[in-house]
Amino acid sequence: MVTSDIVAKPRPWIERLAAAILSAVVIGRLLTPTDAAPAGETLWIAQLSLLGFLVWAVAAWRSQPARWRFNWVDAAAGLLCLGHVVGALVVVATSGDKRAATTMLWEWIGVGVTWFLMRQLLETLAERQGMLLVVTAAAVSLSGMGIWQHHIGFAETRRMYEKLKAESADPTNSRRASARAEFARLGIPDDESARILWEQRLYSGEPIGMFALANTLAGILVGASFLWMGALLRAGRAVPVWLLVLGGMLTVLILYCLLLTKSRTAYVALGCGMGLWSLVEIAFRRTGLRRIWLALVAAAAVIFALVAVAVVTGGLDTLVFTESTKSLRYRFEYWSSTWQMLQESPRNWLAGVGPGNFRQHYLQFKLPQSSEEIADPHDLVLDVWANGGLLALAGLAGLCYTGLRPLWSTLRTGASRAAGLQRGDGIIAGALLGHLAASFVGLGDEEIFVLLLLGWLLVVYFCCALFRYEQSPCVYGAAFAALFVHLLGAGGIGMPAISQMLLFLVVLGGGDTLATTGWKWDQPSWLSRSAMFLFGLVLFLGCLIGGLMPISICRSKIAEGDEMFGKQNLPQAERKFQLAAEADRWSPVPWERLSGLAYQRWLAAGPDRPDEFERSVECQRQAIARDPRNAAGYRALADLYLAQFQRSRQPADASAAVVAMCQAVALYPNYAVAQSQLAEALALADRSDEAREAARRALELDAINERAGHIDKRLPKGGVKRMKEIIAATNE
Repeated sequence: MVTSDIVAKPRPWIERLAAAILSAVVIGRLLTPTDAAPAGETLWIAQLSLLGFLVWAVAAWRSQPARWRFNWVDAAAGLLCLGHVVGALVVVATSGDKRAATTMLWEWIGVGVTWFLMRQLLETLAERQGMLLVVTAAAVSLSGMGIWQHHIGFAETRRMYEKLKAESADPTNSRRASARAEFARLGIPDDESARILWEQRLYSGEPIGMFALANTLAGILVGASFLWMGALLRAGRAVPVWLLVLGGMLTVLILYCLLLTKSRTAYVALGCGMGLWSLVEIAFRRTGLRRIWLALVAAAAVIFALVAVAVVTGGLDTLVFTESTKSLRYRFEYWSSTWQMLQESPRNWLAGVGPGNFRQHYLQFKLPQSSEEIADPHDLVLDVWANGGLLALAGLAGLCYTGLRPLWSTLRTGASRAAGLQRGDGIIAGALLGHLAASFVGLGDEEIFVLLLLGWLLVVYFCCALFRYEQSPCVYGAAFAALFVHLLGAGGIGMPAISQMLLFLVVLGGGDTLATTGWKWDQPSWLSRSAMFLFGLVLFLGCLIGGLMPISICRSKIAEGDEMFGKQNLPQAERKFQLAAEADRWSPVPWERLSGLAYQRWLAAGPDRPDEFERSVECQRQAIARDPRNAAGYRALADLYLAQFQRSRQPADASAAVVAMCQAVALYPNYAVAQSQLAEALALADRSDEAREAARRALELDAINERAGHIDKRLPKGGVKRMKEIIAATNE
């Protein structure tokens, strides 16, 4: 058995501070909407990870002797992160959504720094088990929240939404404006098709935890379920029976919430992970056959009982299983379009399209019958390739080998060691800090955060003894395999919480082997330590000045401007939007707001203020310049010209609308609504033949959407009739 040479050595206070910040980062990722990382909502966590690196660099500069360790696994993780950073830099150097690319650049740097800190600070068994405890406890609290969402929380949200929807739809209701403002506050989409998808998720009742998608929560839970099962099996008779029962109940809680997510990929992943785990235990005779069969029978009985409960309570229905073939067909469509996108140019094939820019490129290749306007290809390999290129793909291959290696490795198969969990090592205190930081940022209800924290504290306090014992590496290999399988069908590696979980399982599975092998630098020079600190300082200031500050100021000014606009204080609203544009020169959102504000002024002033119309157009063009592959920007520009045409009746305005709509359709050719808008613009410009062709294409796409059941992609009311009128019209 390999034993770390620093097990018994207490860490200096500054290293414990670095460990606390690392723990806060890891837990913070689980308590924030990681799906919204491209929008910058979790960039503060990346900033916190860079702060942890700075503290570690100071500790390394002070310590005598210092000890740095690296091996090829670090190179693999570095390549995964570096590929995404390079992809983002390519977008910044050329064209695309530079704000999203830059934001994800810093997020991936944060993920890489988190990996580095885990490798340097989780060297001993006690430190790894301490981090394992806080992560698995967070999974329990998230599961409890998910079950509450399904059975209680979403029902309350549905009632509130239906009330607000009725108020906003009634033009005679005095609360109509406030209802629309409440929609914006709750993050309910304004776009009709996006609203339909949002409603489908709301009424489906699938728990999402602190995330935006059920699949994201399922990915966290499928990995955590193996960690809990492994802890229970390893503790065995060394802990009181009541603690085993409590741990079993908490594991059941996680599995039940996992069932409620209705994530088919997670179900398959759970089965694959458990099957691999059992086969490896049998093959290496690590556990007696009788014990393995008993464990499998018990697990099958528990899962069967949970399925029965979920069916009875309405958490599961037959559609979860009967529509699995449809879900798989959708994924083949996503993968086919993504493959075409990658083959479009050498740049896409080598470096990907850049993180945060997938959807804009994908829509050009989206099949007519495909359902969603996806933000990732729903496949781990294609996801990494599309966003980070071949460089990131090579890093992923290395990490996969390392993550799965414990399944066939025969190392550390002896008796389990007990770890003396140290509450003073900073890990538990840091996790508490992570809860408080997430609550302070205000991305959720304060009462929810209090309940999450209370549940987490109770699990940490009562279940600490379960995680005192070193688990078999096979457990971590099975958990990695399960999460890997889930990501092969669900995607999401670009979400920092998911990538962090994957890397964490690699660190746990490597254990002492990673801590004691590879290149060792036991006494780095003063110059090397200073260079490491300066490197961390540059990263910290770069993220602060180039990412967190502009995004935070821009978002704050936009919120203030929206408030002023709602109060009809247009000059103040315009000033706030201008300040937002100055704060973040790459964000298209302030310019979209300025365009809408100028448009409202033009509508109110009548034909006497052509300057306001020109200003609206110019602001919309500025927004397009900051996200040039977003078809929605060109559609908004076309709407402006069509509104001008209704007043001026000038052919030039209709022609300008046609040009804008042609650009929109080129970027998203298989969108029925865009084709119908193009047909309308062509008809107004007296280009009848082209208008008929566009109208026919709009009807074809609408019929495809009708057959496929994509109600969110159907033409609006009256749209089909108008397209038929354009087709029937003569050249007269």
